Amino acid sequence: MHVSVSFRISNFHITIDLEALGSDVLEWLVKNGLAGKKQSFSSELKQFSYFSSKAYTFVRTFFNNLFPSPRTLLIDDMCTRQHVEMDSQKKKCMLNGKARGNVLMKAIDLLNETGVKLFSITFDGASLGVHFDIDHPETYIVDDRKEKVYAFYDPPHMLKLIRNAWNNKRVILNSKSEEINWKYIEQLYEIEQEERLRLGTKLTIRHVHFHSEVMNVRLAVQTLSNSVADALSYLTKSNDRFLIAGPTS
Repeated sequence: MHVSVSFRISNFHITIDLEALGSDVLEWLVKNGLAGKKQSFSSELKQFSYFSSKAYTFVRTFFNNLFPSPRTLLIDDMCTRQHVEMDSQKKKCMLNGKARGNVLMKAIDLLNETGVKLFSITFDGASLGVHFDIDHPETYIVDDRKEKVYAFYDPPHMLKLIRNAWNNKRVILNSKSEEINWKYIEQLYEIEQEERLRLGTKLTIRHVHFHSEVMNVRLAVQTLSNSVADALSYLTKSNDRFLIAGPTS
């Protein structure tokens, strides 16, 4: 059985076969919207807006602004993401890196519509199509106006990623294939505890076992600080446990 709805736009009376829309989700949204039922911003509706913006605008206009504006969906999604990040122990973000990149491009397009001139963005590594390869860098994206928008990694986030990767791998190699070993961070903390004297560092048990505070930028910065490097350099000359800790320092 075909389900159809009738509605009026200006002086025109229109009847549409909802099944002909070819989408159960779209059929459900249109039917509920025309019936005046309040409906949440479903993930399908957001994806329709993000990935098929022109088609979404056409359908929205055709149905007399029945669907929410792309701006409303974008703001709702950003608010949802903020809540997810603040409550990360209970929820997981449903958008992957590519999807977040698409949301960002949509936000840039909306900014362009207002006349705002955007020169750069700072991001945490979402998929934007930029490349930071030393030999072949391409550190910008091109917006819908064919203007370059330069991208910069977020320094605090990068510091946390470096610290996390180092701790996870335990040993990484520098360009000379020398070991940069996490154990020296642990041993530096231990020797400071044994001697009851700090070598100018701010290392605590929280810096060594940081996993319950992985988002704490201060802990990552202090772990990768010059004071820690200086302490390790000093110990390579004065303590047998650190004789080959030079590359780590």
